[in-house]
Amino acid sequence: MITHTHPANVSRVPWFLPENALPDTSIFIDIETTGFRASSSHLYMIGVLYYTGSGWKTIQWMSEKPSEEAALLRVFSAFIRPYRTLIHFNGERFDLPYLREKYDQYQIDDPLSVFTSIDLYRTVRILKPLLALDHMNQKSLECFLGISREDRFDGGALIRVYHSFCREPSPPLLKQLMDHNREDLTGMLRLLSLMAYLPLAGLCVSPDETGGNQYGDSDKTKIDWCISGNDHSTISGSEMLHIFVRLPNPVPVRIFRDAGIFSIQVSGSTAELMVPIYSGKLKYFFDNPRDYYYLPLEDQAIHKSVAVYVDPQHRVKATKETCYIPKEGRFLPQLPDGGFTPVYRRVWNDSVLFFELPQALDGHSPDESDSSELFLRQYASMLLSECFRK
Repeated sequence: MITHTHPANVSRVPWFLPENALPDTSIFIDIETTGFRASSSHLYMIGVLYYTGSGWKTIQWMSEKPSEEAALLRVFSAFIRPYRTLIHFNGERFDLPYLREKYDQYQIDDPLSVFTSIDLYRTVRILKPLLALDHMNQKSLECFLGISREDRFDGGALIRVYHSFCREPSPPLLKQLMDHNREDLTGMLRLLSLMAYLPLAGLCVSPDETGGNQYGDSDKTKIDWCISGNDHSTISGSEMLHIFVRLPNPVPVRIFRDAGIFSIQVSGSTAELMVPIYSGKLKYFFDNPRDYYYLPLEDQAIHKSVAVYVDPQHRVKATKETCYIPKEGRFLPQLPDGGFTPVYRRVWNDSVLFFELPQALDGHSPDESDSSELFLRQYASMLLSECFRK
């Protein structure tokens, strides 16, 4: 069995993990195998990234032949005993079940059950729509962060490299095997910076059954706002509501997304939601048009119980397109399931719904004494849900 210890070539990285997962009690793990099923393949490498007083280091154990699997498992068990948290990428689906099956195969005590497990893939996969990524595998995320690799192999291609090494060991082949595993480990450490985006998800995801929120404490986010533009004409979009969500930590990459009824820019420690304000006339539509008459001269619908007092020449039966009352004002757009009432439209079948600009925002700068923050959190939550919609 070959053992390699190597200083991790990483600069300072943010540590955005829970308080019970400290660097000196946590380790990153990654395994290399000759197949997906533990019953019909071999475990040939286990890599660990761990923290020391002088920085991060990797240690890798590699079997030179399949008969060394049990020894590989035992040395890994001995090493991880002082730690409490295992960090991995998609390990809940592959690495951990594979290791457990191998421990059972060799009748070795499974050390994994006592550990807290943090799967980075499961933690950050909710960010896929926000980051506009086609794939959420580790290399795609590293590419988003601008991380370059020397390693050009994937796990499948390395199987052939490992078989070649077993037949005829050589330093170049060993380097290829070690480099891939080591860069997977150091890449995971760098992926922690993606967690700076998670409070945005926390604003629009309900707490779990334990009362917590797996995407961070959204109460730590602060919200400010302003309205730009002061032209109250009937031109839609002459004013813009800016909602500033102050994040606990700076994000690693600036992003900008046009989400239809609004746009979002995330940079540094701020997410800015920019929402056009509609100024002018909109319509509130009634249900059951058969119960209403439309008055062309007044441009509004009234209930039949009242319409009996109107000259029949000045009324017509309402249709779904004319069963409304108009409203002049300033309005914000919302999603179909936004929940803000009453709901206004430009026309009956309008795809964009509106509601009146709240009185608390009826100005051009925030007032610390007003009740705007509760509304802004609710409204930002609705808007952000569109950024995390799959």
